[in-house]
Amino acid sequence: MADLGESRADYRAKTVATLCSKGGVGKSTLAAQIISDASRLGLKVLGIDLDPNGTLSRLTGTVAPVGELSIGDVLVGAARPQQVARVPVDWQPDIAFDRPWIQGGPLLPGGAVHILPAPDRGLEVTTSRSGTDAEQALLEALAVSEIGEHYDLIVVDPPASTSSTLYLALYASEHLVFPLQTESAALSGLTLTVESAIKFSSLSRRRVNGIGVVATMLDRTTEHTLTLAAAQEWMDERFKGQIGVLNPQIPRRTIVSEAGSSMVPVSRLVTGKLKNADIASRYAAVALAVVAAVTPERLEAIFDAIEKEDLPEEIADIIYAALESRAETVNTGQEN
Repeated sequence: MADLGESRADYRAKTVATLCSKGGVGKSTLAAQIISDASRLGLKVLGIDLDPNGTLSRLTGTVAPVGELSIGDVLVGAARPQQVARVPVDWQPDIAFDRPWIQGGPLLPGGAVHILPAPDRGLEVTTSRSGTDAEQALLEALAVSEIGEHYDLIVVDPPASTSSTLYLALYASEHLVFPLQTESAALSGLTLTVESAIKFSSLSRRRVNGIGVVATMLDRTTEHTLTLAAAQEWMDERFKGQIGVLNPQIPRRTIVSEAGSSMVPVSRLVTGKLKNADIASRYAAVALAVVAAVTPERLEAIFDAIEKEDLPEEIADIIYAALESRAETVNTGQEN
């Protein structure tokens, strides 16, 4: 039989996207912190910014000025991802090797962060293209270039949209995280996004794995409490307990905006007295749930290293919370 073409690796299995159709929910911040925390767990991580606002690129200090190569050039076939990838120096785990893990240092060696940045402007023209070929452009670029071979985890951050840009992310990403700002208007955005992902999977016959919903910018107002409860109720009813709201939630704190302004990971701002360690730990817990879904074979080494850290009990409880809540939803789903 004639060989009509070479087989190419499908990197979807190591790719996770942060999805929400509503803006301002902390989606890009969540993506950035997953990237940072996964790298501090010893993973080589590639972040891909599909948002015309370039928030992930700006958070990591990698936005491509006009005239320089960006993810836009990759999507139209004008550049290979290897030509575009940038190394955000302040986001490399080894730059904080002398800091404890809870304060932004690496837990395991070998981690690294690279970013395929958004351009300073003009990306919306490229990402708004419709049609199967255009929507598969990111996965095609990763497969042809084989850049995915060099990473343990790929994090895709699309804009808040259900347009063709969403499908760019879905075609390339098997695993999904859904950030939810706990305000009533955001709940409809969550349901719309989840239903769009389900529809995509049904029509394309491509597997998607919902890791869970992450509540962001939470405060103790009645609206936030009711929205969170409504989100959990909807997820339980829609998925019979197989996907839910991950615990811990991430409260609203100024340290998050301070880290964004300084273009460093949140964990890097934790003080020696562990001020703000609870916020950094919550992001680390979500990253651990992502790693558990994408590269479960690494968990044993990670757990061994965490135990050696001898963390305060309240911090250790936060670290393991997302894994425990995910295990509970999986077990509930199996019972049903």
